[in-house]
Amino acid sequence: MAFPDPSMKVRYVIEKSSDGPLYFYSPNHAPDAVMKVKEQRVLNWKISDEKRNLMGYNTQKATATFGGRQWTAWFTAEIPISDGPYKFYGLPGLILEVSDHTNTHTFSIVSIQKNKSNYLVLNDPTYKAAKSITLEEYEKISQESPLERFKKKAFTGDIIYNTDEEKQGFLKSMDAKIKESKIHDNNPIELLTN
Repeated sequence: MAFPDPSMKVRYVIEKSSDGPLYFYSPNHAPDAVMKVKEQRVLNWKISDEKRNLMGYNTQKATATFGGRQWTAWFTAEIPISDGPYKFYGLPGLILEVSDHTNTHTFSIVSIQKNKSNYLVLNDPTYKAAKSITLEEYEKISQESPLERFKKKAFTGDIIYNTDEEKQGFLKSMDAKIKESKIHDNNPIELLTN
């Protein structure tokens, strides 16, 4: 089991290419192997005439519904790259800011610079060996948290312990972590996958 670099603030990986499909990778610190999920949902943007300046760029407003949330994006045609943060793309320019209607999720550009390094998260061996699955399969798997799946693996014998005491300590720890995660991890970016 591998844990991501602790300096990473975002715990998801999105693979995009200008001429191909978009993929979402499940976390590489989950009890299951990393899964590569092909994103097949289409973003249907509605572009408005509303404009504003962001970081010195002229931007235009667009809205779309995605993952059970209403999103507002500000994109600039001054940078003719049809991309943006997370799974957002498909506008006639780079998305500099996108937020949901509750303002609990906001992606804002911090700076624009030429990439000086060639570091790619996908070079991690756990991502290279990812199993490809459909969005529907991922939805079924993700109904329970990774911690709950760890707990099940302990009960089924998929995780081996030296003593019964060690196993009971692990299960007690998992119960506490599951309760804690339900308190703090209660506002996912996507509420629905369809």
